Amino acid sequence: MNSEVILRKLNNLPQEKRREAVDFIEFLSDKHKKSTQEQRRKRPVFGSGKGLFIIPDDFDEPLEDFKDYM
Repeated sequence: MNSEVILRKLNNLPQEKRREAVDFIEFLSDKHKKSTQEQRRKRPVFGSGKGLFIIPDDFDEPLEDFKDYM
């Protein structure tokens, strides 16, 4: 569908419906911008968080607070 057909159909609408059509076009435009921005966002590389946190050696040891339940 070319812009002439769209413009002709838009001009046939009442003024109130034209405003709704323009609002919808703006909504679609914003939605398209957001989807292209999400596609451009870089995905994290495996191992990129290395060194950000340290797991202590006693991580798997039972906790003192749970002695009564064991």
